[in-house]
Amino acid sequence: MSPSLLALPGNLRQGVIVGRAGIERHAETITKQSIRAVGAVASKKLVNSVTSTSSLQGKDKSVTKCGTREPQGYWIEHRRKPGKVPAWPTFKEILRKWAASKGLTFSDSALWFIAKKIRAQGYQAREPFKKAALAMGAGARNILKVSLGGKIGK
Repeated sequence: MSPSLLALPGNLRQGVIVGRAGIERHAETITKQSIRAVGAVASKKLVNSVTSTSSLQGKDKSVTKCGTREPQGYWIEHRRKPGKVPAWPTFKEILRKWAASKGLTFSDSALWFIAKKIRAQGYQAREPFKKAALAMGAGARNILKVSLGGKIGK
């Protein structure tokens, strides 16, 4: 626990701890909703891997980070440039899961054409993590305000 947090009176310190935990849960919820909203749920592995942590950075500055260690998170957030794709047996299964998540069924030859298009054109960034970060401010502020018993200003 940080020295700044330890210096707070007991009830206020507890409020900050509860508020941080609430903000972490809120960040995870908003991020998962954002991933679903952009349609990045082929295997649900990305959604299920979202985690958040809070820490102090600098003088009395609390930061909550939310993200994933799954490699597809990077490509969905940014974009995939045209170029090499995974080996066909592996990529075919990835594309099958993607199609199934959309309620679609494709033959292997159709999946091959999708793979060729991705290899040739890549795909655009969907930025679910950026969108979630922009959307969570008001909710996080309300959580902290409630946890501190309304003791923060506007």
